[in-house]
Amino acid sequence: MAVYINTTYTTGATLFATIKRLSDGYRWSVAATAFQAAPTLADSKITLTEGSSEYAGSYSGSVASMGNGAEIVTCIHDDGLAGDTVVGLGQSYATASNEVVPADVSYWRNQQPLATTGTGYIQGDVIRWNNTAVATDGGLPSVNTTSMTADSLTASALAASARDEIQLYITGGAYALQTDASGYIKVSSGTGTGQISLTSGVASVAVASIGSDVITSTALAASAANEIADAVLTRNVSNTEGAAGIHSLTGLVLMSTESSISGTTLTITQTDGATPFATRTLTLTPGADPVTGVT
Repeated sequence: MAVYINTTYTTGATLFATIKRLSDGYRWSVAATAFQAAPTLADSKITLTEGSSEYAGSYSGSVASMGNGAEIVTCIHDDGLAGDTVVGLGQSYATASNEVVPADVSYWRNQQPLATTGTGYIQGDVIRWNNTAVATDGGLPSVNTTSMTADSLTASALAASARDEIQLYITGGAYALQTDASGYIKVSSGTGTGQISLTSGVASVAVASIGSDVITSTALAASAANEIADAVLTRNVSNTEGAAGIHSLTGLVLMSTESSISGTTLTITQTDGATPFATRTLTLTPGADPVTGVT
């Protein structure tokens, strides 16, 4: 019987096939046209020729006569890779009309090609995936990969468990973010750790610090401005007299409450009545009218 081998692979490659008989592990020798226990790799190579034009990337080869009744494994090798790496694998039963078609994932047995589901997915025993042995779970391959091409992971490919795990990392808990019709996140009012207290729909949030230039003049309510003014007017100058200058509000208060005159010198002290704050020189005019009151 003749055995025909067809596969697909990256165009421009140099591929060859080898065939092993499962019953005794013998490999097919092209040179001897027979199965042998240990033929050399050179004698075992079945040349695969790439098609042209629209058939580029399709490789084919054949063995003219092999005999019937042998269960065989056909390996596809890339001659350009180190060690003539196996890049495809197929298993079949050699009969008078058999054709071996190994692909990246292929398994032929007892003359039956891989079955497919209604949507075209392969059903069968997975042997290898891109020359890497893979585990199966309920007939589905479990493959580890180090990279994925751009946009290869679609929304429909994302399992519910993966979606839930992503959601968990975003929200910090196993809950979906709730939004209103405008897309704003809904907030549940509370006073516990990590919760936000709401009053009339406005969030009241305690923060440890505020960034520079965050609060603008328009953001400052009148009540806040009044509170700042009240604090300035009622704050005791003893809190600022150590750093304030003579032309400050602190200087004006101390000059009116903590000062004395000697000759033409006005001495201003701090609120303790002893520590010097500043001195000023007075100009005196004899005979001028004294100030006797303010109304």
